[in-house]
Amino acid sequence: MGKGYKISTTKKSSVPPEDKIRQHMDFDKLMAASADAAATSGFLTTIANGKAILLGSLIVTTAAVSYWVFKSAPYPIDPVENETKLESVAEHAMDTLSNGTNESVTTTLDDMSTTIPEKRVDDVQKEAIANFDLTTFENAEPIIGYDSLYKFIAASLQYPEDRIEEGVQGTVKVRFVIDSTGSVTNLNVIAGITEDFDSEAKRVIAMMPKWKPASMNDQPVASKMIIPIGFRLTKPAGDTQSTAEDPNSVVVDFDFQNAEPTVGYDSMYAFIASNLKYPPSMIPDSIEGTVRVRFVIGVTGNVIQTKVVESLDFLFDVEAERVIRRLPKWKAATLNGKPIKSKMEIPLRFKVD
Repeated sequence: MGKGYKISTTKKSSVPPEDKIRQHMDFDKLMAASADAAATSGFLTTIANGKAILLGSLIVTTAAVSYWVFKSAPYPIDPVENETKLESVAEHAMDTLSNGTNESVTTTLDDMSTTIPEKRVDDVQKEAIANFDLTTFENAEPIIGYDSLYKFIAASLQYPEDRIEEGVQGTVKVRFVIDSTGSVTNLNVIAGITEDFDSEAKRVIAMMPKWKPASMNDQPVASKMIIPIGFRLTKPAGDTQSTAEDPNSVVVDFDFQNAEPTVGYDSMYAFIASNLKYPPSMIPDSIEGTVRVRFVIGVTGNVIQTKVVESLDFLFDVEAERVIRRLPKWKAATLNGKPIKSKMEIPLRFKVD
């Protein structure tokens, strides 16, 4: 309960009855009756221009104390509620005065204690914080730790071999849910490269070891996660490749080495020149031109597939493929040191001597 404040006003002389006061509310009558009223009430004061205004010392005192109370309160006080209470104080004092007694009027402001807070702002804030029930949340984490998880991804991720020739690079962002048991569910690619890269990223994410699930107030809950996986292909100097990469992704470098003829390129070209034959039936026509053959070098270094991608004539195409199939063994291409199939193209020039 806040400290009570008191307003004390002592009546020194009687006051005219209320009907008498009302009769003098007319200014002319008030001027005429000012002398008598001043002698009996003690509440009239003459102003320099001769006009008298009814001044209640009780009202002045009440207003002054009210102002002091409002200024002293640590919290804003409800002006409507306190105005009503102060008016009640004033009415009680006026009723006592109008009874014509000489008693001392004493009124306490204890009733206003409900609008004068007992605690200051900082005390209330501390109490609110102490009583506030905080919700605790912890993110999901891989049981093996993030470093081991990234190593797992790097060791498991495969670069789509059919894209090596294009030198494609980029980032696949996979969103997934770690359920309350720590399992990976609801995989979804939210930013991808191509279907084969996206599928590979999802495959590896689905294979991840179990996670420690997220918790809320120490209870396991499902939570969403996003892992960007970057495919970066490092190729020999001089080869062109994309460099798109998300700086926040788990970037996996793929070291790619092209296939090479075991006899060397000079000896290989000499082999082609000595084995390529101009079709005899085409000599009268003196046709000259180039046949471009694409072929695949298998993991053992042998030529396993051929395809003419630039034709000259059927007989020339057949001869070009025949020679490519007979090429000496190659050293197979490697990806991160592992032999892989790779595509090659060689143009073969037919010219009449």
